[in-house]
Amino acid sequence: MKYLWVGACLLAAPAFGQAQIAGLGPVGEVKKAHTGFDFTEGPAADTAGNVYFSDIPKATIHKIDAAGKLSVFTNKSNTSNGLMFNAKGELVACEMEGAIVAWDVAKASRRVISREYEGKRYNAPNDLVIDKAGGVYFTDPSFRAPKPLPQEKNGRLLCGRQRQRDPPSRRSSESQWRSAVARRENSLCHS
Repeated sequence: MKYLWVGACLLAAPAFGQAQIAGLGPVGEVKKAHTGFDFTEGPAADTAGNVYFSDIPKATIHKIDAAGKLSVFTNKSNTSNGLMFNAKGELVACEMEGAIVAWDVAKASRRVISREYEGKRYNAPNDLVIDKAGGVYFTDPSFRAPKPLPQEKNGRLLCGRQRQRDPPSRRSSESQWRSAVARRENSLCHS
């Protein structure tokens, strides 16, 4: 995508001529916000109305504040793709270089949530959703992955969470992850 559009085309298309989308609220005009990107993904909005999105080839996560001002959140995103905020307000990202990470947006500090399954790095984490209990579900396709595939399978859907009752020294993100082979390796939805 060379452009970032404010307002989701997928949401606007079925609502053309309508004032509301059931369960979502008012529909606004779709506007071109900024240009000059190579391939955008994400996007994720925080509680203040800022929108974060990835420009994958440039390994950059951008931020558009509520006033529309564009800035670079990080230019070291490890080709992040899917983004979503968790209940703690952290920006969780699928890094196609093989990790799931959480960013403290106030400090611009990054922590790795998980980087492997069954002792092998992920292929190329792509899209994610987070459930109310903090479980992270993400796809792990072959896009940009090293060959042979580290996970030996393409299109895997992984999910997991760290048990918060365990002390940090006993938490093992790898042991909490589960896997299923999915027919589709791109996009997720959670209800």
